[in-house]
Amino acid sequence: MKCGSEIINTYLKRDWNIYMLQDIPEGQGIPEEKKIGIQYYHSGGNMIVIIAGMLCYLYDKSKQRPIRTYIPGDILEDIRQSFETNFSDDDLGVFYGWLARSIRDPIFKQSLYDCTLNLSDLDFILMAPSEYVNVLKNNVYLKNLHGLSATIIRNIMITAYSNSAANALATYNTATANLTAANLALIQNPALPQNPALPQYKAAYVNSRMVIISQMLLPFHQQFGPQWKNFGFYKMPGGAIVPPLPPVNGPMYKGYRQTCNKIDAVPMYLNRLKQGYLPFFNIPPNIPPDNANTYSNKYGECIDLSIGTLENPLYSHKHANYEAGTYYTIDTILWELEQILLKPPDDKTTKRTMRRNFLTLINNREVNILFYTIGTMIQYII
Repeated sequence: MKCGSEIINTYLKRDWNIYMLQDIPEGQGIPEEKKIGIQYYHSGGNMIVIIAGMLCYLYDKSKQRPIRTYIPGDILEDIRQSFETNFSDDDLGVFYGWLARSIRDPIFKQSLYDCTLNLSDLDFILMAPSEYVNVLKNNVYLKNLHGLSATIIRNIMITAYSNSAANALATYNTATANLTAANLALIQNPALPQNPALPQYKAAYVNSRMVIISQMLLPFHQQFGPQWKNFGFYKMPGGAIVPPLPPVNGPMYKGYRQTCNKIDAVPMYLNRLKQGYLPFFNIPPNIPPDNANTYSNKYGECIDLSIGTLENPLYSHKHANYEAGTYYTIDTILWELEQILLKPPDDKTTKRTMRRNFLTLINNREVNILFYTIGTMIQYII
């Protein structure tokens, strides 16, 4: 999830000028100080999965070693350390006591188990200053961001096929073998100023990172058999992209579909990348052709980039928390689930009810601090 945030927001800023200057009168572009605040943030059910999983991790670690001893270089340990620094020893003992009692409770334990069953696609939602996300109709800024978002998804797929991760990393390591630790830190940290003498190394690092990350996000690339359809791009009504997206050779990207949509009723823009369903990569030859064709059209969601507006109460609530600096809190996702569950039931109602119940059980100060800590650790800010 952290890698998804990194590549999406890196490409957002890298390709900004390709799309964001389209149809914008001179002098009315988004100022640099506003552009800094435009980022894709994590959204969707995976945030609940990661909270549940982290609670399990904290419970296990609290039994295995003394509190406040950590293993360096591990993101789970980094989260644990950052979380625990918010509390005194006594308060931390109270939290772990609550966690141990909760996990012994059959209802809580079942709810925790249910919430860690399945990861889904990577969902991201665009956050930006209010003046750029107030309405959808005739909003040239959002139209351009929609095109840019479609480009991000396309480039992630292209990058995954561009080179092997090993070759990309070897190129970077060779280029930087003789650099000092201080210069390596400048290259690898986007928050630090760039050494003007080392721009080629910065580019080599970013390029190698993007290849490695894209292949992590699309782990099934180059594994689809000949029965899978070539790459398909589907523009729904209102989802047209100007200028055109980077071209691709369809047969090279078998097993992937990209969709672009504008949904006026919500209202929102939605860009998706879907990938072939894992069990059907290589269909045995004894499967009847009609069945094989059916199986090789089973696509699952992979990456979702959504752009909402303040006209939608669900987005408006998230945006208010974003502006208040409380986006990664339980309220952001619990309130959304409660509102959705007021609507007529559908095929996701059972899952949403289970998640809502779990969030209600853990909605306390300590877990909110944990969620905020997780969010800051997996959110890549450029």
